[in-house]
Amino acid sequence: MDRYIRFARPDGSTGAGLLEGDRIAVIAEPFWEGAKRTGEELDLAAVRLLPPCEPRSIVCVGLNYASHLGGQPAPDPPTLFLKPLSSIAVYTSAAAHQGTRGDLGGGRIDKKRRGGGG
Repeated sequence: MDRYIRFARPDGSTGAGLLEGDRIAVIAEPFWEGAKRTGEELDLAAVRLLPPCEPRSIVCVGLNYASHLGGQPAPDPPTLFLKPLSSIAVYTSAAAHQGTRGDLGGGRIDKKRRGGGG
């Protein structure tokens, strides 16, 4: 599985790339139009990882798992709620990408690690 990341270089410029072990293959942005490699490669240790996306808002659906309902029927219409932009996870190591759940904007979010619910 491809692992897309966003990062900041030491000079402050930002970019996107494919994580390949401890290396980043830089891709042209916007990456959702196709992961076109630029030919630039960076060491993962040389950059600061950024949140996987920069949304304007995060809208969530609540009570959408049977385990959250506690035997109650699902609400109709579904319960919607907003999450603050600060709830987007920023990874500090490549190991943090392992065993996470939930994709957002090409990156990954782990609700348990960031303390979110829902």
